[in-house]
Amino acid sequence: MRDRAGAVGQARALAEHGDRGRQFRCAALAADDAGGAGRVKCIYVDPPYNTGNKDWVYNDRYMDPEDRFRQSTWLEFLYRRFTLARDLLAEDGVILVSINDDNRAVLELMMDQAIPGMRLGSLVWRTRDTTSAKGGNFSDVHEHILVYVKPNFIFTGKQKSNKKYKNPDNDPRGIWNVDPLTLAFDRDDRENLFYPLHDPRTDIWYHCDPDRVWAYASKDRLKPGQKTRSDTMEAHIENRMILFPEQQEVVVLNSKEEVLSAIELGAAPVAPRDKKPLI
Repeated sequence: MRDRAGAVGQARALAEHGDRGRQFRCAALAADDAGGAGRVKCIYVDPPYNTGNKDWVYNDRYMDPEDRFRQSTWLEFLYRRFTLARDLLAEDGVILVSINDDNRAVLELMMDQAIPGMRLGSLVWRTRDTTSAKGGNFSDVHEHILVYVKPNFIFTGKQKSNKKYKNPDNDPRGIWNVDPLTLAFDRDDRENLFYPLHDPRTDIWYHCDPDRVWAYASKDRLKPGQKTRSDTMEAHIENRMILFPEQQEVVVLNSKEEVLSAIELGAAPVAPRDKKPLI
């Protein structure tokens, strides 16, 4: 055990100097020589992003702008190192790889070949709080972490709690919870989602909050042949997925003066959040 610890320590020492590509390979080879193959639980790789920068602490210029396949050198450079890393992993091990938007697609394709059948997915993390000023009214403020795992790997964490889910109406579909029926867009942002909502059971119509439109489209607002990602509002109502108020108060206002008076007295329908009048 003392010998193994010493060899792994050597691998760590090798990883502390030189450019990042050389670090990756030296650490892998040293750990392999130390009997580390098939024993490593986690490998995190922050590879050269292939940005073309020269003034960096490691070589980040594997790309030739004049080369039609200008990423091929960079990909081959990483491919050899990932095949080494693959053999180091234990059966419950994981490889985590940081990459930016520009090179994620090609890196993922290469890794699928270097370590086939191991891709689990990816994580997105925010890298800045300010704009990247990329132009075109677009600002990328995130990077990715690709996740490749051996068969027995699982993320640790707490099991999802169902405490907030109930079934007060004995719905045969099981327990459920109330979620908001509106989105954080106003009537100008999502004009097609701003419409009165009808409860066919009571024949009562509900105003839409101008500052928070409905979450689902109405079939009456769809163009011929238009499809939606989710069911329409009417389909959700038919499937008893929408909860309408049990206690109803019907107010009939016969003139503009009565409407203004109701608003002033707080007797008009209001939005549930900010209590703004809906009429």
